[in-house]
Amino acid sequence: MPKHLTTRSWTDDQNARLLALAAKGATPIRAAAAMGRSKHSVVKQARVLGVKFRPLQDTPRAPAHERI
Repeated sequence: MPKHLTTRSWTDDQNARLLALAAKGATPIRAAAAMGRSKHSVVKQARVLGVKFRPLQDTPRAPAHERI
């Protein structure tokens, strides 16, 4: 039997932060990490807000010496 899943509501401040992160070009994974939420939660809320993230193919990758 699956564990009970808890859900946290999104506050206005969190919605504003999600909008700001998306506007700055964050990926859903990076936005989720910055907000302490799952990628699925961030993608779902972005859809509710009408926010589109930049596709991963367009995201510049940091040089290898900065990715540690």
